[in-house]
Amino acid sequence: MRKYSKSFYSILSLYTVRIILNSIFVPLYFKKIIDILSSSGSDRFVASKGLFDLVFVMIGLNIASIIIVRIGKFLFLAFEMNVVRELRNFSFQKIERNSHTFFVNIFAGSLVTKSRRFVGAFETMFDILIYDFVVFFVVLAGVFTVLTKESKIISLIFIIWVILYITVVSFFVKKKVKYDMLEAEQDSKISGRIADVFSNISAVKFFSARNKEIDSFSKYTEEGRKRSRKAWFFAGKIDLFQQVFIFIVQSIILYVMVSLWVKNEI
Repeated sequence: MRKYSKSFYSILSLYTVRIILNSIFVPLYFKKIIDILSSSGSDRFVASKGLFDLVFVMIGLNIASIIIVRIGKFLFLAFEMNVVRELRNFSFQKIERNSHTFFVNIFAGSLVTKSRRFVGAFETMFDILIYDFVVFFVVLAGVFTVLTKESKIISLIFIIWVILYITVVSFFVKKKVKYDMLEAEQDSKISGRIADVFSNISAVKFFSARNKEIDSFSKYTEEGRKRSRKAWFFAGKIDLFQQVFIFIVQSIILYVMVSLWVKNEI
């Protein structure tokens, strides 16, 4: 990635600006429109000028967002393709350096699967970085800033919840990693076993080893099922916790906001 650092920082900057426009400024202008429309006794003719000004500002923000995201997407794709090419070359060179004994004692299919997963991991992680982490932190900062201006009580509830949420979810995710690693390991073994059988299919056919190979392969897949079950069910528990946690904070914040509105404090 360092070889393409200019593209990397350009992508971060463009997507950050796009998120600020889409997820912070546009909702704020929607709020201004709703404030004008909900004001009792407002003269429609007087209010219309302010409304049209806000509409044109929002149109401009959306146009700017579209242009920014197109440029960002072009840089994003070019950057990923370049880094993936570098990783493929790196992976090939590292594996090829091993001794002849190493290649004799390991499934060729496992090596192919591991190499593919190594390269694919970058694509997955970079997508998560741009589309999840950057979005999360930029929106988080924007929401907290807006809430602080609206109500310090609500902003305090929000930031306490965020800290608790990140802490607890991070704990669960770290526990889940060991299950993911075991699942990935067995997946590599299954792919390696398939490749090994297919590459030696003549021997399998010649020595009538079909049933033996089927039994052997079914043991690999059964172990894969057990490991996947642990990983997937644990992920389901994390999802349940997240949904309950979000439901609780939404309910609390909604109740507090209505209470403050009744008191004319928000």
